[in-house]
Order: sequence, then C-alpha cells, then structure tokens
Amino acid sequence: MSEEAGMSGAIADAVGRAARAAADAPGLYATLLRDGWTTVGIGEGEGGSGGDLADAAEVAAAIAGAGVGLPVADTAIVAARLLTAGQIRLPGTARCVVPACAPDATISAGRVSAHARRVPWASWASHLVLACPAGQERTAIVLLEAAGAAISRGANLADEPRDDIQAADVPAVAVVTVDRQYCDVAGEVRAAGALARSVQIAAAAQQVLEMTSRYCTERVQFGRPIAALQAVQQQLAKLAAETAAARAAAALALAAVTCPAAGSGTNAMTGAVTEIAVAKARTSQAAGLAARIAHQLHGAIGVTREHPLQRYSRALWSWREEYGTQAYWSQVLATRLAGHHEDLWGWLTARDFEQSSPPGDMASGRSHAARLRARECGAPVVGGGFDEPVRRHLQHGTARA
Repeated sequence: MSEEAGMSGAIADAVGRAARAAADAPGLYATLLRDGWTTVGIGEGEGGSGGDLADAAEVAAAIAGAGVGLPVADTAIVAARLLTAGQIRLPGTARCVVPACAPDATISAGRVSAHARRVPWASWASHLVLACPAGQERTAIVLLEAAGAAISRGANLADEPRDDIQAADVPAVAVVTVDRQYCDVAGEVRAAGALARSVQIAAAAQQVLEMTSRYCTERVQFGRPIAALQAVQQQLAKLAAETAAARAAAALALAAVTCPAAGSGTNAMTGAVTEIAVAKARTSQAAGLAARIAHQLHGAIGVTREHPLQRYSRALWSWREEYGTQAYWSQVLATRLAGHHEDLWGWLTARDFEQSSPPGDMASGRSHAARLRARECGAPVVGGGFDEPVRRHLQHGTARA
C-alpha cells in the first residue's frame, strides 16, 4: 500500500468510526471538532490543525463518502483560502468558520454591514469570514462572530443549510485589506468552492457505485442475480465510467492547485482555473448520471427514507448546482480554450505539475499527456472499464448464475 493510500484509509476509518458512534450530524461534527478534523488544512499558526489543501480534501472526501452532510469542506477548503490570504488567525472560540462573498458590504471603524444569500452552513457557524470590496483595487477580508448577524435559515435538496446572512453594523474580530480586486478574490472563492464540491461529488459517486454494484449481486430476480443480466451490466459499466471520470477530474484539479508553482492562499486557484473548470463541469455531469443509473438499478427501494442511496443522490443533485453549474464552468473552460485556438494541442500538452496526494484514494494526475497514477493509487482509469470492486461483484454474480 502506498503512503498516500494509507493516509486516505486512516482518515476514512476515523471518520467512519465517528459516524457510527454519532446519533446525528451535529454529534458527528462535535466528535470531529474534538479530534481536530474540522480544521485540517488550516495552519497551526492560523489556529487550525495543520496540514495542507490535499489533507483537507482527504477529510472532505471521507465525510462525503460516509454520506453525512457537514461544513468541513467549506471550512477547510474554501474558508481556509481566505484566512490564509488575509493572514488571519482563528480565535480559540471558533467552532465552525463559514466563508461568504458580500459585494455590497460596508466597513467603517471596524464595524461591518453586509448581506449574503444562500451561504452554506451559516446557521452552524460560530464565525463568518467575508470577502468585501474595499475600493477599486483592494479587497477586505473580514472575520466576525456569526452571533452578531441575523441568519435566515434555508436548505438545499439534501437538507444541508443554505442560509441568508444580514449583518448590520457588527463589530469585526479582524479586518485585513489585501491589494487585489474584489472580483478576483470572489472568483477564486468560487473556484475553491467548485474544487470542494468536485471532491465531494467524486467521493459520493464512488460510494454510489459500490452500493449499486453490491445490490445488483445480492438482488435475485428470475432465479439469478440481476448483475448477470446484460442490460444491468451495461448500466453498471456506465456508472463505473462516470465515477472514474469524476474521480480523475477532481484529482487533476487538486493536483494543479497543490503543485509548488501554484502558490498559496486564494492565489493558488489562479493558475488552476482550467483544471477546476474541467473538474466541476465533469463531476456535475457525472453526479446526475450516477444518481439516475443508481436509482434505476435499485428500483423503488432506493428512494425510501430508510435506504442510504437517497442521501447520496440528493447530495449529488445539490452539489452539482453549487459554486457554479456544469453550464457555467463549461463556458469558463470554453472561453479559456478559445484563447489558445492557434496552438490548442501545444497549450494542453505543455501544462504540467507535480503530483499530489489523491483525495479519497482518487487517482492523482498530470495534465501533460493526461497520465493518471490510477493503478498505483488503486483507482480506476478513465476508459479502462470496470473499477475493481465492480468487476469483482460482477464476476461473483455471473458465477452464481
């Protein structure tokens, strides 16, 4: 087993044990908070547990794979970028830090008035970290206590909080102004969120694949497992391909962001916008297809409240719409590719970066020649047929037939 796969397995085991021990999502979050998992990816000098973006992605993938909605990805991947950019240290009272962009914010004498809509997990937050305009060429990064703001609760399809924030003359814990345009910082916050959702979608899709392939070998119809039916095998093959593509695309984006040349803070997202656009567009596409195929193969049982499939499918449907839809990131990608129409192939194959740890045992990758370390990390190769768990289940089901 590689060192990266060992780390991924250790994190997944830790999150899995906590999930089994907790009665509900708040209980699980309290356990993860106590053990320091919620701030992995935020440096110790900034009040976090240490680690880098790749470590944060491992934790986010493990939680998504457990089928539990928690704000860890939004804190450790998105909020961490703003905190690092502003060199803001979290206070000891911070339990859950939620990021948001507030284009209409005003700041005067250390007091903030701002409004933001459908902010993920705001009703869980102890602190909010906001990106606010501070002139034509500057952006203010503000940390404030969530208790000082009025929060109107909402939810997405997966019943995860998506809340409106109204802060009226709230005293800030910290205000740091950086020499960057607000639109650039806000765009990179969206890119960080898109990366977080890509990692989560890929991990959830992997669980849907394993759950569905297992069900098809156990469900007997007409005297044999339905996995022995050619039509079912074809659908499983499509599901495996979509999952492989999602995992590879998310790993490619993560590797681009974490390479040494990417820098730190929100700047790390700038050079990886192309890979992030690919990841969010591709994982969003896979999310819909994976959920559809899984429910087709499970039948009516998959939509019941008691069955775990609906938790994953509702999350997939929700996450694909957040931090930019498939259509939005496809347009971003097309715009960037159009700028290199004279030598598109040369531009694509010239992009290269150091490989990083694969989140959730996903394949890490290089954009140069699109070579993925799938076999080394135990992940499926795009276009390489069935993932090993699917192949194993199908072979077992066919043998029983």
